[in-house]
Amino acid sequence: MIENAIYSLLQDTTINVYVSDRVYPLQIPQNDSLPAITYQRIYTDRIRALNADTNMVMARFQITIFSYNFFEMKNIFDAVRTKLQRYNGTVSSVVIDDIKIEDELDLKNDDETYQCVVDIYITYRE
Repeated sequence: MIENAIYSLLQDTTINVYVSDRVYPLQIPQNDSLPAITYQRIYTDRIRALNADTNMVMARFQITIFSYNFFEMKNIFDAVRTKLQRYNGTVSSVVIDDIKIEDELDLKNDDETYQCVVDIYITYRE
């Protein structure tokens, strides 16, 4: 499952030094501390060739970094970008052909926290 692979990639030590295993699908558990990272699938395209499935998938995921400090948030983004950009290999039994960071958006929330919303495209095999 690609979600397991993303989770494993985001457990990299250069990222974990900031978030201490606080990487979650969809949302941060209530009353958990920051910084933290969430990830969720936004879009999936199963690639076909003529009348056959290729078992190739291009999926768009959104990774969101949360922090109380803007510069810490940007440091975490740099660690995530360094780990994911152009990654290829096998993770959690999933063959990943490519990861491309498509977009990023920085936000300040009403509760004085910061977010960096990152869109990535992953090409992988099912």
